Amino acid sequence: MKDGSEEDNCTEADAYRIQGLSLLLSIPLHHLTRPGPVLPRKAPHAFDARCHWTYTEFTMKRAFLWIIVAAVAGILLANIPLFATTHSFRNDTGKVATGIKVEFSRRATVTRHSASFALQDPDGWGTKFTFTGGKVQPGGKFTVSWGPSAATVVSWEWIAASVSAASVERHTVEKSFAINLKSDDGHALAVQVTRKLSERMIPFMVEYAVEGEEELAFTWDMNHLVDSDGDGQFRNDADAVGKTARMIYPSNRTPYIVTLWAKDGAGKVYRGEDEISFNVQNGDKVLLDANGFTENAVSVEWSVFNGDAKDTNIRIEAPAQARTALTSTYPDVTKVSLETSDPSGNTKEFDTTLYVFNKNPERFKYRGLNLDITWIKDIRYVARNLDFIKAMGVNYIRFVIEERYYINNNGVYVIHKLKRDALNIDSDESALGQVISMAHQRGLGVELGLESNPDPGVADNSNHVPMSEKFFEGPQGYFAFLQHYIGVANQNDVEALVGKTEMSSTDFPNARPWMDKLIEMMKTELVDTRYTVENFFGQWDPMKPWDPNYGVDLSKLDEIEWSAWHPKVGPYAGASIRAIRDPFEKYVLPAFVNTHNAFPDLKQVIGEFGFYSAKGGEISMPPNFDPSILDYNAQKKGYAAVLRALFDFISSGNDYLAGLFPSSYYIMRAFDLNTYALTYAGLFGKPALEEIYAFYSSKPQELPDVGRYCIKGGVSFYIDPFQDVKTIKPSGEAIQDFEHYNSYVSMFGIKSDEIISVIDASLSKEEAYHGQQSFKIHYETPIGDVPKKAPYALGGESIIVLNLPLQSWDNIDSVSLAIKRENPNLGIILFLFPKGSGFTFPYVERLPLNKVGKWENIGVLLDNFSRIHDSNGITTAVRNNLFSKIGIGLYSINGAPVDTDVYIDDICVGREASN
Repeated sequence: MKDGSEEDNCTEADAYRIQGLSLLLSIPLHHLTRPGPVLPRKAPHAFDARCHWTYTEFTMKRAFLWIIVAAVAGILLANIPLFATTHSFRNDTGKVATGIKVEFSRRATVTRHSASFALQDPDGWGTKFTFTGGKVQPGGKFTVSWGPSAATVVSWEWIAASVSAASVERHTVEKSFAINLKSDDGHALAVQVTRKLSERMIPFMVEYAVEGEEELAFTWDMNHLVDSDGDGQFRNDADAVGKTARMIYPSNRTPYIVTLWAKDGAGKVYRGEDEISFNVQNGDKVLLDANGFTENAVSVEWSVFNGDAKDTNIRIEAPAQARTALTSTYPDVTKVSLETSDPSGNTKEFDTTLYVFNKNPERFKYRGLNLDITWIKDIRYVARNLDFIKAMGVNYIRFVIEERYYINNNGVYVIHKLKRDALNIDSDESALGQVISMAHQRGLGVELGLESNPDPGVADNSNHVPMSEKFFEGPQGYFAFLQHYIGVANQNDVEALVGKTEMSSTDFPNARPWMDKLIEMMKTELVDTRYTVENFFGQWDPMKPWDPNYGVDLSKLDEIEWSAWHPKVGPYAGASIRAIRDPFEKYVLPAFVNTHNAFPDLKQVIGEFGFYSAKGGEISMPPNFDPSILDYNAQKKGYAAVLRALFDFISSGNDYLAGLFPSSYYIMRAFDLNTYALTYAGLFGKPALEEIYAFYSSKPQELPDVGRYCIKGGVSFYIDPFQDVKTIKPSGEAIQDFEHYNSYVSMFGIKSDEIISVIDASLSKEEAYHGQQSFKIHYETPIGDVPKKAPYALGGESIIVLNLPLQSWDNIDSVSLAIKRENPNLGIILFLFPKGSGFTFPYVERLPLNKVGKWENIGVLLDNFSRIHDSNGITTAVRNNLFSKIGIGLYSINGAPVDTDVYIDDICVGREASN
């Protein structure tokens, strides 16, 4: 350090520095970030009087001021493009780059770079930088700006995506066995084949080779779910020809049926089938192999998504490797996606649905489902739904029997049945018995839950009834209601009776005598049926089940059911699975533990479990069901969260919790009798069913398709999408060519606003199959009562019924028509109407359309028209009992909205050849 003798040694340079700093600090910072006048340079003597500091003071102040100057200069350097240099690096490696390394000649800071690589290391000053977190295709550019300009690029290196194979074992099972083939005339032969099957691998592949049999010609249909040739039949496609066959399958949801047929030298055809599937269970390691999807990939990127970007249940070891491994902790249903690029930089995307099933579903002893069946006329539709439920792994169904009550003039409560139409298990006990029998035939256990709610206008709150003699006693009181269904349970061998559900007032002390009597009645009068009650899980009352003053004495029960509804899906909109799981583990699971500690021999079951949707509608009520992706994913995440929590809870030794009944799934006709019915509003399209399927089942099942049971314009009909349509080459006399009509209205045999409301019909002279004009229909898929511009469609249908100038169906063997559609998602069904049915349950046949924008002429054999009606089963058309009308049904094949034109022409009948 210098001493004070040098205090007057203020040099001209020092003066200029002070002058510059003074000017710099006197100017607002924003002035320095835009062009301005050049500051004048003043003479040194203007600062002579300011140089009377000690050298030490001056040096310290100068250092402090220069620190400020350096900070401000750094800010300026980062914000003034004048100080930055920019360079673009071109990817000429021929491969997709996942990063780039850049080295500078001196320390620099990056001021800007392309967004294709989102991550930069280091963030501040340095000489070597690495940019990652994205991709640059071959021939693409990555741009960097830096400062100071004195720093120059010394070198750079692209980081190429790796497609090296991971050390993952390929699971291939090879088996030699015989496929038994039969001909139509009953002759049989056995063909020996070798089958190589890739297990736990995406994509799932199979290879067949026939051993010997040189004299036979072989054809293979490799997937019974795909109609490859578009003829309407799903098991006659020539997916492979010869003694060998190979197929890649997109999903492991269901076994695939392979059909093999062989033709001998005499032309006789023999057919047989083989069933294949691969099974993924939680904990399994699954091979991902990009070579199964594409060849010559220079980069790959694997990803999984189940609606929750934060979920880590399914993990991929090395997403950039062509062959890598995937594992899952819990059962799940997820999308596995692959993005690849070839040497030319072209990208392709592939995805498949992966079902990870429960390695031990028996941990849920009650794999239940709450089910409502209401307003159904077709009992076969109920049967198909029960088949679907059973195949999902469900072993119990729970019917809640709702009855209503009012208060008579004496102040006594009267419980009565609901008044409903058709098949309804609340009001039709013969139907209830029939459905219970159908469930038992499929190995499903049945619970009946009794629920009583006030009629409209009754002042009582729903689920909260008075604990008094006037409610429970009397010829039409609750005990009479209970005794009646004790009889129903005994008569139908019901497995369990829930003596009361959703009566929150029974949680309080004054309920104890009434609940004691209710439990004693069930214990005494039920023969082979377990008995229980259902209580809320402390959501509305201050009492806890283990409190001595609780309204139900749990020591009198062997089993208790809980209503454990969550008020919403997650603590906030868009909550993750983890965030939804946390409150369930914090507030609900401890209640199970405390109840168990107080009553260690008590079995506990979640009798109702569900979520309110993300948009406020209950998941159990179809009118409030929001089909949007947001709502679906939120509910799916909710069930995933709770099922995972229960999976861990029961696995940890808490097996007194026996299982659950998710709420609530409907088999029903829509409330609006003139709109769509069940596939989407009811059971088949409810959120979270696939998540429940994964937890309830240990293996893929061939889930039956529920089809569509429909009501439209007074016409009830059933669409089976897997119906094997047998078509003929159209021929016969044209009985409806539309050439002589001036108005389409005169062609309608019945005119109904419900039928016409969703279409614009006219006669078109622009398009015709033969002649001058055709019947033109503009069809928009409806939703509810909204006929036009529906925001979203749930598979609505429309029917046009046309008069035919036909006296009799005798000697007629086929019906044909020409059709031209503009949308491949538009499906067409033909209807024939039996006399005396009131146009209910017509004979139907789905048309195997495969052209778009072109005319096609399709003929259907009359013997192929069939109908499904009540318990009579499937019957074929009876010629002498048909109206001279034909119906044409239009519908969305996959449920997505349809807004399109369709043209119909030359409706014909083919007559049997005379002898």
